Amino acid sequence: MPAASPFKFLDAYGKEDRDIFFGREGEVEQLYELAFESNLTLIYGQSGTGKTSLVQCGLANRFASSDWFNVYIRRNEDINQSLLNTLKAYDIEDKKGGGLKERLKKLREGAQRIKTEEAAEESELLRVLRAVYQHYFKPIYLIFDQFEELFILGSRPEQEAFYRSIAEILETEAYCHIIFIMREESIAQLYDFEREVPTLFDKRMRIEPLERKRTSEVISKTTAKFGITLLNDTIPGQIIELLSEGKGRVELTYLQVFLDQLYQEAAARSSNGVVFTENLIREFGNIENVLGDFLNKQTAIIQSELEKEFPEALSSAAAKVLNTFVTLEGTKRPLERQQVNVGGLSDAQISLVIGMLEKSRILRLEGNRYELAHDALAHQIARQRSAEEVSLLQIARIVRDRYRVYETTRTPLNSNELQLINTYRQQLEEEQLLSPEEWEFVRRSKRANRRRLILLVATVLLIIVSLAALALYSNYQRQEAQRQKQEAQRQEQEASRLLEEVQQAQEQQKAANYEKFFNEGKAAMAVADYSGAMQAFQTALVFDSLRQEARDSLLAAENKLGAGARFGQLIREGDALYNREDNSLYIDALRKYQEALRLNFNNSLAQSKIEATTVKLNAAFDALRDAGDTFFRTGSTFGYQQALESYRQAARIRPGDGYVQGRIREVREKLGE
Repeated sequence: MPAASPFKFLDAYGKEDRDIFFGREGEVEQLYELAFESNLTLIYGQSGTGKTSLVQCGLANRFASSDWFNVYIRRNEDINQSLLNTLKAYDIEDKKGGGLKERLKKLREGAQRIKTEEAAEESELLRVLRAVYQHYFKPIYLIFDQFEELFILGSRPEQEAFYRSIAEILETEAYCHIIFIMREESIAQLYDFEREVPTLFDKRMRIEPLERKRTSEVISKTTAKFGITLLNDTIPGQIIELLSEGKGRVELTYLQVFLDQLYQEAAARSSNGVVFTENLIREFGNIENVLGDFLNKQTAIIQSELEKEFPEALSSAAAKVLNTFVTLEGTKRPLERQQVNVGGLSDAQISLVIGMLEKSRILRLEGNRYELAHDALAHQIARQRSAEEVSLLQIARIVRDRYRVYETTRTPLNSNELQLINTYRQQLEEEQLLSPEEWEFVRRSKRANRRRLILLVATVLLIIVSLAALALYSNYQRQEAQRQKQEAQRQEQEASRLLEEVQQAQEQQKAANYEKFFNEGKAAMAVADYSGAMQAFQTALVFDSLRQEARDSLLAAENKLGAGARFGQLIREGDALYNREDNSLYIDALRKYQEALRLNFNNSLAQSKIEATTVKLNAAFDALRDAGDTFFRTGSTFGYQQALESYRQAARIRPGDGYVQGRIREVREKLGE
């Protein structure tokens, strides 16, 4: 049996973990000030930087219990219903202490709170929220974790309703504070939200990965807290170098997984206490991706156990079950047990796999929904998808999105979309990627398209029948034979024209679909959603694969994604130079930031880095120039030598500064050079 590890693995730190939460003291204070002075705070950062832990553990313990009543909300199926249900879970009527309710009533009467007809018209959400506040009499903090799910999984009506609710709460409920926690790549999706809530970005905080010094502190203090012996002081640095590939910064998710797995290996090797040694780390660390290796190892173990119980099970059963918990974009997808359907697997097989995934800490049960323990797992699973699997998910997304808004738009799938679905129908059915309701929507769309086609054919047949009747009448009326013949010819031409119009209409429909997805791609490019833009351009090419503009735009979106990676690399390299606090390295850091700015990817971030570095260089230049002046005024040979060195260092920062260059010439003359 593996040893029970004290590390958090992929779980976030909670309030009870205060004694083992290290390295974020400065961020906790900064976040406390933001949350205390504002009723709306936006927290964002890369996946794996510890955003949830900072709130659940750091911020929760910073507040006094009398000033903190936290309500955590996840989207589930609909964020608006989830918010209401979560607040209702604090069942005020069933709480003990009826006397308190009586005292609250008297307090309200003593404060002369007038209840008018407006109280009857207020929304159910506000009534429940106010009831919770009046019961507990504490500031309420509504914390929306993994807020990006609203944009990845939510519909437009759901988003708009949520924006209105938040705006109403902020306007009327002064006791209520709202905190949004989200991944930074989804920030561009907040444009419409900001129009409804203009203060959305006023109090925001980006959570940066821990630098090397604080990561080392986390390793040292955590292992000491758990009674783990580090053979020498170089162990933390060795772990950091191994996991960061020499870059000095480690994703906290990977660190926790590595320490967890290292602990279990060390505990298995020794019965006299857990010791982390250089040899153990070197031997255990010969893996390129600790989280990916962990996932693959556990998946293989679960597959093996499944095949022992069900010899006929698919060889990829465990991987297929895991895949259902990941969105097309590579993020977590919470599902209730009955929502997990995998082609070729029975309910018993699926239940067995889910149970083992939960036991191995890959899945966890939140309320009545299973979800992956961390987005980092979702990213690993998404990376292993084949091109065909991605295509199937994209088609399923098209059907799901169209079905979700069908009641509002009453627009069925068009013929091109139906043709695409029909091409992949067998795979879609085998993988059970569409629900029965969604398949029924496909069938209704087919019937609607068939009715349109029948109407066109009937029109043509009616024309043909009319021509036949005219021909008979022409036979009967011989004296008008020539005129009837000409009339028939005219009718035939008209029928041909109508047939051509039908064909043109079909081509126009294809062109309209192409333009729709192409414009969606351009819109996504405009808000820096390059992954969404690639998806839209690829769909546009399904309808017209020869359009060069879509091919060029797809290439541009791919390049933008590449630019984002290069931008992040330059910023990280610049930060590494900047954090060494060396005047000569500030210049190199500035060059990195300037190169990042030229990529035109996140100009505000790059500009802020340039400004901060410029301030450092200006301060260093002033200090060196003043030091040179001080040494120069001594009038001694030693003073002139020290002044020359200071002026030369200042000239490296500002080579074109006339004052410093003049001083260098004066000093050299004094020294007789």
